[in-house]
Amino acid sequence: MRRLFLALCAFLMLATTHAAAQSAAEAKLCGPGTDHARIVASCNRILTTYKLTTNNRALFLWWRAVAYVNQSDMDRGLSDIEAAIKLVPDNPAFYIGRAQVFLQKGNFQDALDSLDEVLRRNPKNAVAYALRGQILVNMKNPTRALQDIEEAIRLDPKIALAYNARGLIALERGELDKAIADFDTAIKLDANGVAFYSNRGSAFYHKRELTRALADLDQALKLDPKRPEPYRYRGLVFAELGEFEKARGNLRQALALNPTYDRVHDDLAKVERDAAARTAAAASPSSDTSSPAAPSSAPSPAASSSSSTTAALTPVPPPFIIPTPTISATPEIRVALVISNSTYDHVARLANPENDARAVEETLRNIGFNGVQTVSNLRRDAMISALKRFAAEAEGADWAVIYYAGHGIEVGGVNWLVPVDAALKSDRDVQFEAVPVEQILGAAEGAKKLSLIVLDACRDNPFVTQMRVANSARAVGRGLAPIEPHRGTVVFYSAKHGQIAMDGSGPNSPFVSALVQHMRTPGLEINKVFRLVRDDVLNATNARQEPFVYGTLPAQDFYFAGQ
Repeated sequence: MRRLFLALCAFLMLATTHAAAQSAAEAKLCGPGTDHARIVASCNRILTTYKLTTNNRALFLWWRAVAYVNQSDMDRGLSDIEAAIKLVPDNPAFYIGRAQVFLQKGNFQDALDSLDEVLRRNPKNAVAYALRGQILVNMKNPTRALQDIEEAIRLDPKIALAYNARGLIALERGELDKAIADFDTAIKLDANGVAFYSNRGSAFYHKRELTRALADLDQALKLDPKRPEPYRYRGLVFAELGEFEKARGNLRQALALNPTYDRVHDDLAKVERDAAARTAAAASPSSDTSSPAAPSSAPSPAASSSSSTTAALTPVPPPFIIPTPTISATPEIRVALVISNSTYDHVARLANPENDARAVEETLRNIGFNGVQTVSNLRRDAMISALKRFAAEAEGADWAVIYYAGHGIEVGGVNWLVPVDAALKSDRDVQFEAVPVEQILGAAEGAKKLSLIVLDACRDNPFVTQMRVANSARAVGRGLAPIEPHRGTVVFYSAKHGQIAMDGSGPNSPFVSALVQHMRTPGLEINKVFRLVRDDVLNATNARQEPFVYGTLPAQDFYFAGQ
């Protein structure tokens, strides 16, 4: 069906462009094919040589975009699709193609926006629902993903991409038989779907049906020998079988195809440990050399998009499904830095920060944060060094969270956090002895999905009463000033601007007591956590303290303790 469709599209394209291009043979080269460099060259000649109608120019831009994408030149491909959309804004295929390039680049929200445009124009476009479901799977939103996937299947029961996406949800939930059944259906509908074989192979691997896993992974590589994911899983299968040299070879090939495939480095290290353990066991006089190697814990399966699908017959080009890099279904990488400043050199000691920081640290570890750094009583240079180290760790993580408990101060509308060695005898000293909140925000901004700063710093501040104001333009405020973080960064104050946070009578402040309770609760979306904390603190303080959120989150849902 897909070949018939592509052939019909190519025929229609050639028929309408023959007069303008003056050569059907030339026009045919700028279309679907596997020689991508030649396609780009032919499209370049047509687009620069011949006078084309608006529709034909958009069509040739489309095919050049497909060739660029298949050469991994996403930026040029996206540029051509955008140009095609400007020429023919009513073509849904262009929006679907643009969504796939955004998916390839990891810009999930832009991809969703492009698909929303398709569905606004045509609420019955099954391909758009299926692809949107796939993107939502990658964004860890299975509930919304299933709604789109089921709608895609209802509109078109033969759309392979939808079954693949549904299979990935089942795979992540550990429902291996359901996952395999959906991958089976996807393969029956599209026998050339590389991702379908790769994903089914990973499902068989997790089910410990290693022979069947190898067969699927071999087929995936037969269809596309340049996909790194099947090599990785084939390496893991060989490691389970104790064939460590083959495991190393496959994992190294995965890295050669994708040098940024970081998980493969961990896999190689695991293979070396298992191989060394096997050698040591074989050398032991009491060992049973016939025993197989102990099975390792299997990594989570990889999510990916289909490499092809079928769309309704139309005289415009089909929505191409771009082969995308596998997106891991393993838990998100979430890192945190917890800072508590209690023992100050020049003012009285604060009672709660260390206890509050300990409670936050314990909660973050319990809900699955990958790395939690905890530091306390930092001088200014140590505080800056800790932020610098964390910025490197936050770069590329999914979540980066910084919690600070201690003194903070607002001077001239600028917020500062106070290290323990600060004296702050004058408002002029702030810039030399304190750390600007903007620097805290910068340390977390490298996270891919969410940067969260929790400032438990709006305390009754003794520095304010002892500080000499040298410049009236630098008025010293009560509490912290409002803040406007960049999109994707959220700042949560324990007390809104101008208010003071209270320590309470228990081991933790009312703010932290509420915060850790709701962070631990499964199924609470992050905005609901903020609202519940606010209400609890208002109740506990008789409305004298109101936690406040500054900044906006992207459209996806975020959960501290999972759904």
